[in-house]
Amino acid sequence: MKKNILTIFLFSLFFSACFKPELSFVDSGKLSFSVDTLTFDTIFTGIGSTTKHLKVYNPNTHAVKINKIHLSQPNSQFKLNIDGYSKNTVENIELPAGDSLYIFVSVLINPATDNLLVLDSLIFEQDNLSQDIDLVAFGQNVHLINGKDSTGIVTTQTWTADKPYLVYNSMLVDKNQILTINEGTKIYFHQHSRMYVLGSLIVNGSAEAPVIFTGDRLEEWYEDAPGQWAGIWLLAGSKDNIIQWAEIKNGIEGLVVDTFANDKPTLSLLNTKIENMNNFGLLARGAHIFAANCLFANCGQVAVGLIIGGQYEFYHCTIANYWSYFPRQTPALYLNNYYTDTLGNYYIRNMEKAYFANCIVYGGASTEFYADSFPNIGEMNYMFYNSLLRVDETSNTSNTSHFQKCIINPPDFKFQDINKNDYQLDSLSPAKDKADPQIVNSFYKILSTDLNNNSRLRDAAPDIGAYERVPKQEPK
Repeated sequence: MKKNILTIFLFSLFFSACFKPELSFVDSGKLSFSVDTLTFDTIFTGIGSTTKHLKVYNPNTHAVKINKIHLSQPNSQFKLNIDGYSKNTVENIELPAGDSLYIFVSVLINPATDNLLVLDSLIFEQDNLSQDIDLVAFGQNVHLINGKDSTGIVTTQTWTADKPYLVYNSMLVDKNQILTINEGTKIYFHQHSRMYVLGSLIVNGSAEAPVIFTGDRLEEWYEDAPGQWAGIWLLAGSKDNIIQWAEIKNGIEGLVVDTFANDKPTLSLLNTKIENMNNFGLLARGAHIFAANCLFANCGQVAVGLIIGGQYEFYHCTIANYWSYFPRQTPALYLNNYYTDTLGNYYIRNMEKAYFANCIVYGGASTEFYADSFPNIGEMNYMFYNSLLRVDETSNTSNTSHFQKCIINPPDFKFQDINKNDYQLDSLSPAKDKADPQIVNSFYKILSTDLNNNSRLRDAAPDIGAYERVPKQEPK
């Protein structure tokens, strides 16, 4: 991982121009390029302009005719100089065998108005072949964290909300280092980019100014679109992670948590939303997690997967899955206590504890919870206390080792508006006033207010789930 992140591509730039009056053309061959992506990684602080170049050369043993070189977008913010011609389209370029040409690319960006990323492609058309080079420029005033240079390895530091952070080509919080992220900070990730954590991640958002983790496409269409970035991965050995008042959304996997390093929780997850993920919202593998006042919603596989055993406590959390992009075959909440290696061998890891109190586990499937226990070997210790669940009707929910004081498959349960990702309770919800107040008192500092920072103590009893139902005020 480190080696990939720290790789710096060194380009050898040689200029040679050789013009011959007559060329004999044969079938077109592929061109070669000094780069496959031309990245403008300047941090723009005003109206920003910069120029870079790439080398195009013909590695074939015969001459190549390029019918057309042009940008893919007609109103591009990129400008070209192709072999001395200052224009964005040039036709009928003749490139002898072993010869090359330079293309200079400039971009003009106004960070006050332009998108976070400005993207285009440089197209090379031949008779039966088309090749392209991606052009990428950062169009806002951002802190750039680039996995292909030294900024991609993060040592102990604090990120603030002075301007957004853009993660490109992934990043790593190094071993024994601490990344602290203060309230109101926005972290954008380019496609396929991920935050890896070997050290510790401390996220100190607030109710008024949560910390945002999301993709870098800012157009309205992408506001709730999943799959835009890879996710956050707390690697094996990472420890003492705290994420509070954060929103992690629109990725492939929201939060992956590996085996715990000590007796303390690998992760304390408080007042946090994880939504709109292609695969998992939270995937924990033999980890130790304490979660309270959290929402896990709208995921293509499971919203919460606790696998290969571990220790887990969830209080006043809502796990809701109404994924609609393609058919979902998995429950909202999945537990297991084993894994298989590449040779098909099974290994047992005890589920020492999976405790859910005053929680909601619900969704659009006929069952939204499944405990996959290896037959007759290993421990599968899970308990739902005073929670509301949607489970298979044949499930033995009378087993007090696993279910106590729970509301099972209520016929009239619904959320406020799942189409708008609003998982607050409906006015007639059976979860209203049904939470055990002793749970709130046990973690009063955390649970006395809900995920909207509303008090849970203003009426007869707290509500089950992450949200306390608050009646709308009638206009006077």
